[in-house]
Amino acid sequence: EVAVVVGTADEQRHLTEFLTTVTVEPPPADAVYRSHLSRRGLFDSPWQNWSGATRLLWGASPGDAARLAKIVDEVSRRGGDEHEVERAYLGWAEELRKWFGSHPGLLDQTLMIAAATITPADETQVYGAASSLARHLEITLAGGGLAWTPTTGLSELLDAERDEDQIVFRRYGYAESLLPHVFAEYPLARMELLSWLAKLPTDTVLALERTLGHRLVRTFADLAARYNKYEKITQMARTWAAGPAADLAYIALTQTCLHPLVGGRVRSKLYEWSRERQAPQSLKLTVVQVCEILGQTHLSIAMTRLKHLATHGDERVRLEVLDVARALADLDPAAVFSTALKWAASTSQGSGADMIGRLDVAMRLLLDLLPSFGGPELRQVLEIVDHLVTNGAPQLRTRLLDWTRELAAGYPVHVLILALSLTRNGTPAVKQRATFGTDLFLALTVSLDFEEHSSVLERSGPVDPMSCTLAWRTAFAATREFPHFGEALRVWLDTAATREDLRPSLISALTTAAHPSPASRQLLTDMVRSWAAAGRGRRTVREAILTRVLLPEWQRWLLLAWVRLRTTAF
Repeated sequence: EVAVVVGTADEQRHLTEFLTTVTVEPPPADAVYRSHLSRRGLFDSPWQNWSGATRLLWGASPGDAARLAKIVDEVSRRGGDEHEVERAYLGWAEELRKWFGSHPGLLDQTLMIAAATITPADETQVYGAASSLARHLEITLAGGGLAWTPTTGLSELLDAERDEDQIVFRRYGYAESLLPHVFAEYPLARMELLSWLAKLPTDTVLALERTLGHRLVRTFADLAARYNKYEKITQMARTWAAGPAADLAYIALTQTCLHPLVGGRVRSKLYEWSRERQAPQSLKLTVVQVCEILGQTHLSIAMTRLKHLATHGDERVRLEVLDVARALADLDPAAVFSTALKWAASTSQGSGADMIGRLDVAMRLLLDLLPSFGGPELRQVLEIVDHLVTNGAPQLRTRLLDWTRELAAGYPVHVLILALSLTRNGTPAVKQRATFGTDLFLALTVSLDFEEHSSVLERSGPVDPMSCTLAWRTAFAATREFPHFGEALRVWLDTAATREDLRPSLISALTTAAHPSPASRQLLTDMVRSWAAAGRGRRTVREAILTRVLLPEWQRWLLLAWVRLRTTAF
């Protein structure tokens, strides 16, 4: 295995004594620019040799080169020229400074900001958004609506155009550059601008289209992250997620949870929400969905948050957690499998519905992933079951039993062997192991009874029926604790009646288990008589069992003599 540490020369200075340093230079920006042009179908275009690109990309990063290629592609498709490409690449900084210098009036400026933010939009929406911004900035509107520039001069004021009843900005990237320009030039207005921008998507008066609302949230998240306003991001995300606008919270959180400046703080807030028991369900569901994006880069961080959501969420939240964990398992199945094992093991440290919920998600996830792995992973799962039976809270065992029965559908022999191994630990200190093992054994005998008369033993291969003696002994001693006892005994007896090859060992297992206890012998006697009376062809099994367990002893000897006499005579 090879470990690679990526960083600048200063960051790696203290590692040079024991690590080999390899200097990696990024590709030249102009080469990246031409490569992206070719990928966009402009491989023989005059833009390939445009001299302005060399000038603009001097000292630029590969990312800047890719952005310039995109601008060239978009502008050329619309018939734009080199001048527009250059201005768009530079963010229209010169033009925007000129416009704001020529229009110092706050009302004109709010109109411009509003129109560029929500474009394309009709005039009423532009004025409505500008009025909302004015309130956020505490700008006095002397004369109310009459204070604004009239509609006849609106497009001229904004250097915009009309498309039917809408105000549009034709220059590529001009409208998108305006808010970043304002944020850079007017730092004291940033928080109010962010608050205004965050309210626009859910403004019932403006009633903006949903797609525009999503775009505004992306703009909000980008600007808030750029200026390290992570509190505003998480505050608005919680507000949106707690109401009908959870999709807006998802956009804001997925766009910022990996951001180099605010990503760590956003991820910390996701962790806090995942552990908040009383958090709104819509917020929990949003965090689950965000974890699918987060997990593609930081798998362990995402899985930690999913663990807490599975612990504190309801059934719907747990189902969503399971779906996201399955999706992440497609990227790294081994890591997700290992994490699910840890989730399951950690449930032994708590109790109550929370732990049952976490165990349920972990076990279902393990069940989904096991077919992709082999024997070592199956052994790990069975060891977890053993660990939980021994150390887990009693209320976990019912769900654990159900899940282990599901596991047995794919791995019947392994689960049966586990059940029988648990019954061998019947000392008072670990009585729960013997009880669980017996319950599981009886449940398996019933659930795998697929032809009325065939038992788990017919599919168990190397499992000797005599190894089930301890399980039957525990069951005979406390039949009320095992709801499957009666049906399991019937399956066992049916198998003995129809399978001559298994009959001796099946009968020996039952009689050996019951023999030490007179009460168990009487119980087996009664149940065998009842079973034999309900069908024909069962006398052989009935007599074989009763000649070993019937009480009082004189009756057993008398029956034994009669059976021998009859078989000898006939």
